[in-house]
Amino acid sequence: QRTCQAAAQCTFFTHWNASSACCLSGEDASWSEEPGAVAGPQVCDQADPGCVDMPDAGFPGATERESELAWPAHRVPLKLQCWPKNWDEGSYDRCPGIQVIEDSKLGFPGRCSGLTRIQVVPQFETCETLCKRNPFCSLFQVVQLDGVYGPKSCWHAYATTGLNCYVNREQNFFPIRAKRFMHGQVRVLADLKGTMVQGLLNAFGPYWFINVSSAIEACRLNCYSNIMCQYWQYNRLNGCWVEDPVAMGPVASPPTQATWDAASPHVAMVLAGEYIQHACSGFANPAKVTGEVLGLPIGVTAPPTKAPRLSAHEAARNAFHNFFSGGGHHSGGTVVRVIDEEQPPPKPDKPDGTPSHPAQQPQPTTAPVAAPAAAGSGSQGSTSMPWYWWGWLVLNVVACGVALAWGHVVSKQAVDGAGTALLSDEDSPREEPNGSTELEEGHMAK
Repeated sequence: QRTCQAAAQCTFFTHWNASSACCLSGEDASWSEEPGAVAGPQVCDQADPGCVDMPDAGFPGATERESELAWPAHRVPLKLQCWPKNWDEGSYDRCPGIQVIEDSKLGFPGRCSGLTRIQVVPQFETCETLCKRNPFCSLFQVVQLDGVYGPKSCWHAYATTGLNCYVNREQNFFPIRAKRFMHGQVRVLADLKGTMVQGLLNAFGPYWFINVSSAIEACRLNCYSNIMCQYWQYNRLNGCWVEDPVAMGPVASPPTQATWDAASPHVAMVLAGEYIQHACSGFANPAKVTGEVLGLPIGVTAPPTKAPRLSAHEAARNAFHNFFSGGGHHSGGTVVRVIDEEQPPPKPDKPDGTPSHPAQQPQPTTAPVAAPAAAGSGSQGSTSMPWYWWGWLVLNVVACGVALAWGHVVSKQAVDGAGTALLSDEDSPREEPNGSTELEEGHMAK
């Protein structure tokens, strides 16, 4: 990064861990995933760019690269990039800002399907408090069958919004309590009216509301309540569509014009929709957030709770924050490779002339730029081993010698005591006149 700061035309840098190669890129470079590389900007912002930036008018592009370049940081924000993470436990933390956005006591039917039954509610917890403690729980539902004296059961919408919550299912199915929550805040990144996003799930049909504006609002709240949902659209023909990675898988990212289909003949039926980002105030810098932000201000951060573990892939991609990006590199445009005098030289090329890391060492398109020498730098240092390594080596040699000697003694005693008994009469050695011992041909005595 210091080398990039010293170069006038450098905007991004990439460091390859295996070869210690450093590549500088201009403003036209874009980020892509690549294990074994660390990438970052010339200067790190105080706030994560993915939590404050907005795309330009060219988003989404015809290709993924064009979509990346439409953002100031040249990468599309990752899902949950602006959500607090517990790296010690490999999980997502809860956000203290929780709002009730739909309530069965205020007209919300809450007759959702597709929920997960909670078999045991811990002591001192309720179905509601247990849902609030999990950032992936968007809705809870308490069901009581067989009259007022029947057993109660707890249901959660886990990483989903719940389906057909406004539909009259069975006549005897009336949840006695249901609430929908919104964890954290929502930042609107783009308006989706005039497009049809591919890969969404139909949350409910168009026939359960008296007016369209109420249906659109319900659709919006469905997506706002699920932190895994980044897209929602309301279609006049078949109702509400939301992103549901559990049921449908995530929408393709980075999105392209093929993902946001504006050429479909049914585009005119899309009455409303948004591309959103879930964030937790206090994790992102709220003073620099642009676009519409919904939610209450956040005060003291609440203690974290257990949540789904991050996969290795997701953890690597989410490690960017507002500094360096582990597991990624910048490419495209002008790339200049520089030599860092503080790092060991790159590995030599193979005998056939191919580089040791062909995919990780882009060829420079301009003359290489030498890295500025560090102030007061001296020799590269001695290659001899420190004294404590020699001590450790001597101790191991002595220990191995003792172990071998002891094993030899034990083995000899065992052979002397039991070796002859293991042989049959035919295999027993016979004494020769000269005192030597001879075995029949084909036999061996230990």
